[in-house]
Amino acid sequence: MNNNESPRRNRNRNRRRNRHNFNQENLENNLEVTKATETIKDDDINENHFKSVEEIISEEVITKDLNQEPVAFEETMINNQVLNPMNDFEVVKEPKEEINNYSEEPKTTSGFSSFHFSLGTRVALSLLIQLLLIASGVIFLALASNNMIVHNFLYNETSKLDYQVCYIENDFFPEECIPSGRQYVANLINHVDMNFNYQFNGSDLFDFTYTYSVVATTIANERGQAERILFDREDVLLAERTVQVNRETGFIIDEDIRVDYRYFNNIINNFRREYVLLLDSQIIVTLNIRVDGVHPDIADPIQVNRDITFEIPLSEQTLDVRMIHEDINSSYVMHSENENELLSMIYYALAILSFLIAFFLVIRLIKLILKTSSSKTLYKKKLDKIIREYGLVIVQTKSVPEISDQKLFEITSIEELLDVQNVLQKPIMHIRIHDEKSCFMIMNNEEAYRYVMKATDIEKEQEKK
Repeated sequence: MNNNESPRRNRNRNRRRNRHNFNQENLENNLEVTKATETIKDDDINENHFKSVEEIISEEVITKDLNQEPVAFEETMINNQVLNPMNDFEVVKEPKEEINNYSEEPKTTSGFSSFHFSLGTRVALSLLIQLLLIASGVIFLALASNNMIVHNFLYNETSKLDYQVCYIENDFFPEECIPSGRQYVANLINHVDMNFNYQFNGSDLFDFTYTYSVVATTIANERGQAERILFDREDVLLAERTVQVNRETGFIIDEDIRVDYRYFNNIINNFRREYVLLLDSQIIVTLNIRVDGVHPDIADPIQVNRDITFEIPLSEQTLDVRMIHEDINSSYVMHSENENELLSMIYYALAILSFLIAFFLVIRLIKLILKTSSSKTLYKKKLDKIIREYGLVIVQTKSVPEISDQKLFEITSIEELLDVQNVLQKPIMHIRIHDEKSCFMIMNNEEAYRYVMKATDIEKEQEKK
């Protein structure tokens, strides 16, 4: 390392020596120009013979022997003084605002921002984002595993039952059939006409099969002992019918059934006379309905079993026809929960993406910490070395000087800025921008010389080596 740095130090030492000589030469030229100007003023010569400072400078071509070829430079005239040119520096004609990577606030006139995200802040923000991503991933997993869609199927049943009692031809009742809701003379009854009306309506289209039939059951039991059945017989009034329906919301059953009352009454009378029994007897006419359906969104099958019943007494002098159940008007709701596979896949994909991004940010955070620690170490070492070796010409400054009309020279290294300090004999101001960035400046009337040292630049230089 020492052998590699020796030639460089020698070059820097020679460059400073040459610039010092160059500065002395400029100072001598300035003195000569000043003397020439004063001589002209003292002599009060004719205006036609007066030469401007610029003409004098043009005639006073610097040709002193410095054991080197003349150096061309740009002359800047301010208040009749020749300012020292710095050809090796980058000249910024107008102050430009430097974009600070760590700043989101408006820049000051010095080109720097007072706001900076420290490493701790960046680490905290990164950890916060990672926690949010992990929490989002967990939420997406929970949604994917509990992604159930609730389906409801509503169906309604209504029934309307009616009948009329028809007499045999007689001298007392001119009308053949008497409407429902009255008392009837048993010996005059010929038959009973019944109407069964049943409707089933669903909230959605579904596939179903419904079956129905009408059965008459004749029952005789000991009088006053309903549980002691002595006679039981079943007759089919309407054979079973099965109807299959696809993609419909419901169906209607509307059937007219005739019950031969004299036939069933004679059976019970013959049974009672033959065995000399005191009986209670009746005909129970039942409409049996069974529905079996399937809904695409309902897991359970749709099954309905319904019995609609009339009761007609037998072996009585007078009777009334009674409906065992009132008319039906009821609604039912079926629930089913099904998993939405497409939505579950989306939730799983979002969960995986959240975890991947969080993992990527963890890797980036680790690299940032290692990289920042390394660059800050190199930066701090170099800054400490500069303060230690050149502390006599460096002053610590809290406030950043304003650069408005000054011509700004951007210096590429601290060594070059030290050359300027040797020439101008001005102090170097050190301004700490933040933990990873410092600014060294020299203010000289209408000129400003600035060197910005950043930890990232030092790290890049180290990587090149």
